[in-house]
Amino acid sequence: MTEEYFNILTAPHKELIWFERSGHGPWVNKSAKFVDVMVNKVLAKTTAKNVEGKVQE
Repeated sequence: MTEEYFNILTAPHKELIWFERSGHGPWVNKSAKFVDVMVNKVLAKTTAKNVEGKVQE
């Protein structure tokens, strides 16, 4: 069901990331992987930029 929903979503960038055997708390059960994904994938794609494309401080 998750993959079906993912496939119908449209977005400039999307990625399905699985946290095997983590239940409903991947930040607890798979904390190292969760932090890695949040910092290196999510945060890296969501940094605020101004109209010239420079990162705002």
